[in-house]
Amino acid sequence: MPGLRPIQHLETVSRDFPGVWKEYPHLIAQLQKLGRWPQSCFCPLAAAQAIVSGGGNNRVPLDRQHEVTRVAALAAWRPTQGIYRFDPTLLDELLHTPFDGTLPAEHLQRLPAWCVYVELDSSEHAGFFAFIDHDLRQNHSSLRLVLDSPAASSPLAQNLSLRLDAGTLEQAIRRLIDHATSLLTHRAIPEKFKSEARELATMQQEPEELQRHVDYIKRLAEPIISVLLYLCAADAEMRPTRDPKRGHEFPRLKRGPDGQVNIPLARRPEVWETGFGLGAALREAQQASREPGRSPRGHIRRAHWHSYWRGSADSKELALRWLPPIPVNLELPDRPTLHRVPHSR
Repeated sequence: MPGLRPIQHLETVSRDFPGVWKEYPHLIAQLQKLGRWPQSCFCPLAAAQAIVSGGGNNRVPLDRQHEVTRVAALAAWRPTQGIYRFDPTLLDELLHTPFDGTLPAEHLQRLPAWCVYVELDSSEHAGFFAFIDHDLRQNHSSLRLVLDSPAASSPLAQNLSLRLDAGTLEQAIRRLIDHATSLLTHRAIPEKFKSEARELATMQQEPEELQRHVDYIKRLAEPIISVLLYLCAADAEMRPTRDPKRGHEFPRLKRGPDGQVNIPLARRPEVWETGFGLGAALREAQQASREPGRSPRGHIRRAHWHSYWRGSADSKELALRWLPPIPVNLELPDRPTLHRVPHSR
């Protein structure tokens, strides 16, 4: 599958940082001595920082910060190499599903792999990588989004970091802006970044301008989070194109007899058809809604996210379910529902 963009990115990182994949087991072992991180995180970003900086006391220049996230994303994606190809009708509905309220931190840490690549195939973005990072010093996790822009000279330069303990999406974005402002105003920075630093500092003093910037990032992040929440949902439909009967197995880092960290490695990329049954049902509903002569007229209720409790009284778990556009006054043929059995964390 040489034409798949994630494979091209993987090959580029391998060329840009020779020996990177041999270094990762040693870096993981060193970080494990400093603390533990959730299983949903492949490895804290500190390993990628060491790769890009060259190690030691070296610091990553500001104009190369995006390379840290790029290396971290490909390192986390490499063990499973999952590419999630959504049914186009379902993808369109998800991208237009509004997301409001608190970031569901627990749910977002239920991605089917350490890092996923979701195809978008839009004029602006070919897709995106998503993975969980963990800060060992402050003991908090973040959702990292790396956007794949086909028209850019550095296609993986645009990325977002959203702290999962921030509360709402807007609060997470404001923390992101505060962090960027701190980096640009409290460090000796090259001349070419000084104008950007002044703009950020000025924006912090002008509430309306700051809100416009927050709203811009929200418009970028909201549809992506909605798509990711479907991947994390208990009833998400996913099947591999190579072996439709094979299920998802979340990987684990293990130590060999010699004490070295063994990183599992996919033999080749796997394209997962996602939302195939639901997408087909949505098309049927859309077609039926256009049929004349219905009384009252059939329509589709807008999609939304819904949280609910499941389990026994002694062991309850808050689950998240994406409620698709619901056909109202429409008669649709029965369609079997496929469920992904959630793995234990």
